[in-house]
Amino acid sequence: MAEMDTMPTKEEVKKLFIELTNKRIHSISLIPDGVDFDLYNVNDAYMLRFFKREDPFYNPRNERDVIRKIAPLSLSEVVLYFDEENKIKLSRFIHGTHLYVDYLSIEQLRYAAKTLKKLHHAHLRVEETFKSLDRLYQYKKEAKTNEIPNIYERHVIRDVLNFLKKEEDKFTLCHNNLNRHNLLFKFDKMLLVSWQDAAMNHPYFDLASFLSANDIEDEETIKKFLTFYFGSQFNSLKYRRIMLLYRFVDILTFYWAKSMEKKSDDQKFNKIADAKLKRILLTANK
Repeated sequence: MAEMDTMPTKEEVKKLFIELTNKRIHSISLIPDGVDFDLYNVNDAYMLRFFKREDPFYNPRNERDVIRKIAPLSLSEVVLYFDEENKIKLSRFIHGTHLYVDYLSIEQLRYAAKTLKKLHHAHLRVEETFKSLDRLYQYKKEAKTNEIPNIYERHVIRDVLNFLKKEEDKFTLCHNNLNRHNLLFKFDKMLLVSWQDAAMNHPYFDLASFLSANDIEDEETIKKFLTFYFGSQFNSLKYRRIMLLYRFVDILTFYWAKSMEKKSDDQKFNKIADAKLKRILLTANK
């Protein structure tokens, strides 16, 4: 297949789908709100994805490796075709799933904990490591803002680096981007999609990412979720370490959102940044 230098037109998408599947097209629609990619629903049976912007931290070879490694776990979509050169993915549409509405129910927290525990306890390995600090500094450079108290930010980064350095032997494959659009609930389980940020990381980072990305702030709810994940092994030390990473993920996400805000007119990035900054300042001033 020839390399694509620009985003394909709808007619080109149709042609590619027929070429890949040898099936007729009865319906095709663009799924809105894709930040990094355009996603097409074809025949209500397939999803065809195209990356639409350059991301220095995205490695298509790593994503392909991740897709292969997680396939036996049955916690994501079934991928039928992956073009590493053109960053194109064809997968089966997952019927009967839904996003959570306004907030995660206790049962959904239980399903989320079960899915993440299954992923982390599979002890899968890939070559790529999640470059959390590199990302933070890159997004901060692009964001050009100094709204976070410098001393607070430096202390959080220092403590996180010390923790991750000591715990590097516990790294395993993590999703690393657990916002609501990547969580699909179906009956009594949760599925994960959008694995382009997946890489080796500490499992606690995923837990913190889940809490931060979904704005779970209530201490009782946080502890309930972590108890679902750890069971009787949950303790105050684990809680403190995950809350440290929660603070780090808030900072990382704030700079990412401010960076995206400068590249896009979409107000959703401004809303994300404002929400993270509000929580950061509340924590920093305690």
